[in-house]
This record gives sequence, structure tokens and C-alpha cells, in this order.
Amino acid sequence: TTDDLRFNAEVGIGRESVGFPLTIEAGSDGDILKIYDDAGIAHWHMKLDANGNMGYTETDQADNRFRLRKGGNAGFNESYSDIALTVKSGQTNTKLFQLESFSGGTKFFVRSDGDATLAGTLTQNSDKRLKKDIVQVTSALAGVQQLAGYRYNWIAKDRSQDTQIGVIAQEVQAIYPELVRTDEKGMLSVNYSGLAPILIEAVKEQQTIIESQESQMAKMMVRLTQMEAALQNILSANNESNDVATSKE
Repeated sequence: TTDDLRFNAEVGIGRESVGFPLTIEAGSDGDILKIYDDAGIAHWHMKLDANGNMGYTETDQADNRFRLRKGGNAGFNESYSDIALTVKSGQTNTKLFQLESFSGGTKFFVRSDGDATLAGTLTQNSDKRLKKDIVQVTSALAGVQQLAGYRYNWIAKDRSQDTQIGVIAQEVQAIYPELVRTDEKGMLSVNYSGLAPILIEAVKEQQTIIESQESQMAKMMVRLTQMEAALQNILSANNESNDVATSKE
């Protein structure tokens, strides 16, 4: 169209372009691009710092709303050199990340307090063909009996203040260390889904105990019935003897 702006040569802004269609050199303050409204007020700008990190932010904000670090790591409101993507909430009790379907329905979101909601089923790889060194869990009932379930509240105010139900990581670690992870700050987290196979085996062990006890009780009932029959026979024989003796008198 007639509104298109086209160049048939390399273009340089701030410096000569060599080998690229467009080359831009940041100004002394790091600014690369500013976006103005129709009143002439700059609301957004793009900056490049001395380390090669690029940021995109509101003009009146000191922190970058979005930053792309040299090396590829990125972040919204925060970024780190050793984390691929960081999303930091600007407010408390808000959504950090959300996925929606084409129709607009929310399918997954993560809140700033650490809670997440999934509108569907979460599955994990469990195909036998992916595993090795497979060993069935044993003594599960004894292990479960050493654990406890608790109601509790988080200390940190930036977490959900609703009452929680769960286990204590240190208690789980003492019995099932495979289910506990330690982060770089020494904080422990629990693989709750990993408790399911242990509970399955614990129920099976408990059922075996119940069935064994039921079998023993059944045998005892048979023996008790036999003893009652024998006792009844003895009493009947004794009564007959008494009757005979009385008739002779």
C-alpha cells in the first residue's frame, strides 16, 4: 500500500548498518525505542544496558516489565542469569500465569501465593518400558504408621492463608527419602503423588492381616461349635445316666 515504508538498502539508526537490513545503536541512556501516544507522551520504551540485556518497560517505572538477558534468559518484572524464565507478580494475591483455550475458558493458572488450578487431569509418565531396577514396595504399612496427617497454616503472608492439610517433609524424609527434595535454600518439598503407591501396598498388607485374622476366627468358630456339640453330648449322656439311676430306685 502507499502507507508502507520500504527501503532497498541497509538502514542504520545511530550507526552505519553493515550486513543487516536494520541496525540500531542505543542512546547514551540505553534507550532504543520509545512509544508515544497521540498527545506526545511516551508510555513505553525499550532499553539496552551495558551488559547486553534488553528491557521493555513503562516510562514511569524504574524496573523492566519484560527483560531479555544476554544468553536467552527472560523474565516479567524480574529476571535472573541462571533461570530461563521468571514471572514475578507486581501485586499480592494475583494470577502469575494463565492458559486459556481457544474459546476463552481458563484451563490452568498459577497464583502469586503459590496455588495452582488445573481444569483437567494431570498425568505423569509411568510406562514400564521407561523404567529399570523395579522393586515392589515392602513393609508399607509399618512405614505409613510412622507418618501423620496435619492441619496447618503457612507462616509467610505471600502464601495462601487458607488452612492446609498435609504431611511434614522431615517426617517423610526419615522414612521415604526418595519422596523429599531439598532446594538451594535448604527447604524441603514432598512428592505427594509418590505416597499413593505406598498407600496402595499398605492397604494390601492390611487386607492380608484382616483376611488372616478372619481365617483364624473362622477356625476358632468351627472348633467352638465342635466343643459345644461335645459338651452337649456329655450333658445329654449325664442326664440319661441320672434318669436310669432314678428309675432303679
